[in-house]
Amino acid sequence: MEGTAPLPPVPARNRRIGELLKELKLAEGRGTGIPKVRRTMQQNGSPPPRFDFDDSRSYFRVTLPVHPEYQAILALQDVAHLKAVGDHQGALQRLRDAHVASPGALGIGLELARELTTKGDIHAAEEVYRQFVSSNPAANPAPLITLIATALLDTNRQSDAVIWLDRLPLLDAVGDAFEAAIQEKRAGRLEKAHRYFQIAGDAVLQDVKALHEFAQVKMKLADKARPRHRAGNRMAYFRLLDEARDMLQRVVQLDAPRARHAWAWYDLGRVLRWSQAPLPDIRHAFEKAIALDPHEERFLKAVKDLSDD
Repeated sequence: MEGTAPLPPVPARNRRIGELLKELKLAEGRGTGIPKVRRTMQQNGSPPPRFDFDDSRSYFRVTLPVHPEYQAILALQDVAHLKAVGDHQGALQRLRDAHVASPGALGIGLELARELTTKGDIHAAEEVYRQFVSSNPAANPAPLITLIATALLDTNRQSDAVIWLDRLPLLDAVGDAFEAAIQEKRAGRLEKAHRYFQIAGDAVLQDVKALHEFAQVKMKLADKARPRHRAGNRMAYFRLLDEARDMLQRVVQLDAPRARHAWAWYDLGRVLRWSQAPLPDIRHAFEKAIALDPHEERFLKAVKDLSDD
């Protein structure tokens, strides 16, 4: 029997054992145990328990189905093992089977969609998203949306990526906001990228990649607001540059890969130049970038342009 169907009475086969269990507080005789099991399973998000008897009531068996998220964890462990031994086709099939069994499990759907986009099958990844939303409408699909948008941007399908980014719900998770902001930046929608970085709040200050990306968004917005004919843009222009400068100065102080620091110093030099900072400060920033990556032509050109001015 399943769900909330009533259970048939089962006569006690050994009352002494029952009394002992009650004394040990491992059982009670008020008939509340099974409703408690059902209620707890429902609150936990697990499937309902299944109760089995034979016709003569000679045995009692209860099956507590595993929680869908635990099923997802087991499936992902299997996938990792299959990949480790080189069975990539088997890993993909395990993901497909797990997704069919639990289409509303985000971890499974996300890993399957990632595998599919890696193989260039974006259409199949989009179908994973649709099945996930249909099976789990209350869940936040942002990680799937940004994954698909990323794959579309990687294949230069910007207009299609924008359509997917427009499906993003109101985000409250920091990681989702970071990823959405980065993909909006890649799609050229700087105002939306800026808004998502703002949603992430102070957490941006602790993430070197997000902080650098946010600074670059501010640089691009500053370029759009660069004073040309309207004096009103001047204040926004310099405010954005000041904010970008502060962020980049923090990036070069944080622990980060050498390449990240090199590009942060280069961006800092550009911001200082646009801000009309003293020439030695601008040159210092560009030279720091060159010291970290002496073969990058854009760094060398930046210093040469200073000398030509």
